[in-house]
Amino acid sequence: MAGKGRSPKGGKKPSWQRFLREWGIYLLIGAAIVAVFLFLGRGGGKANLATVTPYRVYFTQGELGHPRPAGLEAEIIADIAAASRGVELATPGLDLPQLAEALIAARARGVTVQVVEDLSRQEDPAVQEVAARLQESGIPVLWRSRLGESFLVIDARIAWVGSWDLSRRGLEEDAGLVLRCELVPLAADFHAEFTEMALEAFAGGFLRLPTAVKTPHPYLAIPDGPSLSVYRTPEDAALSGVLQALARAQDEILVLGELSDPRLAERLLAEASRSTMLTVWAVLGEGGSDPNLLRGLAERKVNLGLYTGPGRMYENVLVVDGQNVAIFSQPMAQEAYDRNDGYVLLVRDRELGQLLQRELARLYAGAKKAE
Repeated sequence: MAGKGRSPKGGKKPSWQRFLREWGIYLLIGAAIVAVFLFLGRGGGKANLATVTPYRVYFTQGELGHPRPAGLEAEIIADIAAASRGVELATPGLDLPQLAEALIAARARGVTVQVVEDLSRQEDPAVQEVAARLQESGIPVLWRSRLGESFLVIDARIAWVGSWDLSRRGLEEDAGLVLRCELVPLAADFHAEFTEMALEAFAGGFLRLPTAVKTPHPYLAIPDGPSLSVYRTPEDAALSGVLQALARAQDEILVLGELSDPRLAERLLAEASRSTMLTVWAVLGEGGSDPNLLRGLAERKVNLGLYTGPGRMYENVLVVDGQNVAIFSQPMAQEAYDRNDGYVLLVRDRELGQLLQRELARLYAGAKKAE
């Protein structure tokens, strides 16, 4: 896993030295995080303020969102190329050779690069090829089970997050939502998540730390702008805020993605029935959604479209009243929340809500055209 450098005497460095060089800092950081947060909750509810433009919004399909003339992968590679300290990447299966070369180039100029992937994708030939190339270049690739998220942290300053799969299929075929967030507190949240996963992966991929590393900044606020709450699965009660937002809906609920979680399905059906003033729109992936939910929505005359585009419907998003947005890192399934490492972002932002209204309109029109 480590590089092929040699000791001053010309022999290969012992494996333990190579491990300490690549992962020693993470062991120290992980131990410190566990010690500090062992007795802390979710940050005491205190908001962290940020004063920068919070994020760029990208969609893997269509023309909405931030411009990406050379493609979304090129946008990510540009950030990696500008990295000066560290890049942490977690994704189920990395099979993007150009992005891998950007990681290798970053390491060659002294940037610390670490990668965590999912054991279930380890046998995929394209994933194997990229992982081997990274390892040959001295970049550690650790494997763990039940990885239900994709994210990057760059220089402890930029976090790429969203409802997406960082893979060839995820960027070129699936319908996905990606946020590039230049928020130091949010980057710290995902650095803590990466550190925990890396420690568990090093222990064999199946180990869970006895006490989960807490999210350092679960509540983020931008003056005169959006606010964000970060929930991690399976550690946090990720659905509580989502269910409360649905129960308070007054005008409109939008649903995108694959939905089979019975708690969300029950709440959504209840809200669709309780008021003629409340409008529900949904574009769902048929393969990953509960058939009973689809029938129930149709019976309640909800504005329902079944996704017909290429790849998967991976924009797993709920929007309530045009401004309360829930972004899921994985399909909305109870087993995923209860078992997989993932996250849910609750964002209060009318501009983001309006952008997602336009995205739903695009997908809904495509679904109806295909009927």
